[in-house]
Amino acid sequence: MNKNNKFMTVIFSIFIILFSFAVTPLEFQNDTFYTIKIGEKIDTDGIDMKDPFSIHENLDYTYPHWLYDFATYKVYALGGFKAVYIATGILSSILGLTIFLCNKKLCKNSIVSLMVSLFTIFLLRGFLTARAQLVTFILFALEYYLIERFVEKKKIIYAVFLFVISILIVNIHSAVWPFFFILFLPHIGTQLWIWLTDKLYIDNSIVKAYEKEIKQLKKKDSSSERIKELEEKMKIEIANRDARIKARMQSRENPYKIVADLNNNSFYLILVMLLCILAGFICPLGSNVPFTYLIRTIIGNTTHYISEHLPVVLVKRPTLIIFSVIFGWLFLFKDLKLRLSDFFLVGGLSLLTIFSGRQESMLILLGSFPLARLIKEYLIPNEEIDKKINNFISSHKKVYLYAGILLTFMTLPTIANNLQSRFIDYTIYPVDATTYIKENLDVNNIRLFNEYNFGSYLLLNDIPVFIDSRADLYAPEFNSKCTVFTDYMKVHTMKIYPETIFEKYNITHIILSNDSIIHTVVDGSGMYNKIYTDDYFSIYERN
Repeated sequence: MNKNNKFMTVIFSIFIILFSFAVTPLEFQNDTFYTIKIGEKIDTDGIDMKDPFSIHENLDYTYPHWLYDFATYKVYALGGFKAVYIATGILSSILGLTIFLCNKKLCKNSIVSLMVSLFTIFLLRGFLTARAQLVTFILFALEYYLIERFVEKKKIIYAVFLFVISILIVNIHSAVWPFFFILFLPHIGTQLWIWLTDKLYIDNSIVKAYEKEIKQLKKKDSSSERIKELEEKMKIEIANRDARIKARMQSRENPYKIVADLNNNSFYLILVMLLCILAGFICPLGSNVPFTYLIRTIIGNTTHYISEHLPVVLVKRPTLIIFSVIFGWLFLFKDLKLRLSDFFLVGGLSLLTIFSGRQESMLILLGSFPLARLIKEYLIPNEEIDKKINNFISSHKKVYLYAGILLTFMTLPTIANNLQSRFIDYTIYPVDATTYIKENLDVNNIRLFNEYNFGSYLLLNDIPVFIDSRADLYAPEFNSKCTVFTDYMKVHTMKIYPETIFEKYNITHIILSNDSIIHTVVDGSGMYNKIYTDDYFSIYERN
């Protein structure tokens, strides 16, 4: 790397770091709250595979992201929510930097890598929150890069790093560990596709059939007219076969839209995959959780209700529309070529996103690498233009330096101001109501019914909950005969009268958001004593 290239890499890296930190959302999501509390429990008691935070007894908990929970608690213990926000901003910056540097290595252009990285982080800004997924985003981006390098050079060091990433993901976020292996499939699928299609083009079956019949006839009568007839037909078939092979080679050398190159290194990825499966045993949760967690989640009904698991409604996903339009325009309407492996990757992730909205983030993140290649090919179609751009950059280094300094002075006050924020949305989480409960009720001797969306905040404040956003905990797939999640959804959707569930679980107190359907029913029934209310939440005592 020459001096100019190093200089631009440093300046662009500063751009990425500052931008990524600045767009990190201020307010935490509900998963962050239970993450902190579970991390505290791990720090105090270790991993006992039991849940102590709900009003329901003897529930087993799988601790699917125990390592992230533990690390987040340690950060929280250092400086509260402010420290967690700073750590999240740092992780967002690392993610942005990873996307930039990996793209720079793969598409070999700093300007394009900067553009795509900023664009990707902007689209992902809603996902840059204090959840285990933020760390796995970084690891999946690195995995994509390492797979590309392994296919290119087949060095063992890349396989070792992939194994390490597999170990980290299985401990940081077991639920997404199976996705680790999906990223191997585009390259393996590409080589299988080439092998199958080559077999079809080469097809020697008819020629071999002629050869066999001729051989048998020669044993009986070598001067048979039938032999001459078959030999002529065989010559024609061989000529046709050779023509097909020639056409195949020409189409491979100058493809229309999809580039598929034979690379035997891709088949070695199967061995690397098998090696990485062993990482599932390097986990304190036991081998059962990494290998069965996702399956048990899918077969349950929790994914039918949680928004991030539901099929995508495109009009509600502007970031997905933006990404799809740009990618589709470049691929479909411009004279650009896409590798078959990237076509499989983007196509496969698009299908997954249609069925589950949570895959939107993976499509945008991993789709950024093929997108960078397309943009580079569109903007910089040949080496001459690339040289002109590099010369222009080299002659204007001071401009980028001053821009970096200006961006720093513009961004740092924003970040400093963010550090003074509350980090909790008082309209979503019952902050004041929680204070009332802790000051006026015996939290260890009440049975509180709460809504799903803010159960984690109550849990963080040592208030035993009816339900929280650990949906798997309350489903029979993880706790036999436990129907808490199903019962809650029946009340939430008004398929059953609330009092029925209150009676079933011996509820003594109820906390509800004022704009919920349950609140409307409870408040209007006259059966419950309202003991607290504010602009957003109310607490009732059940007679």
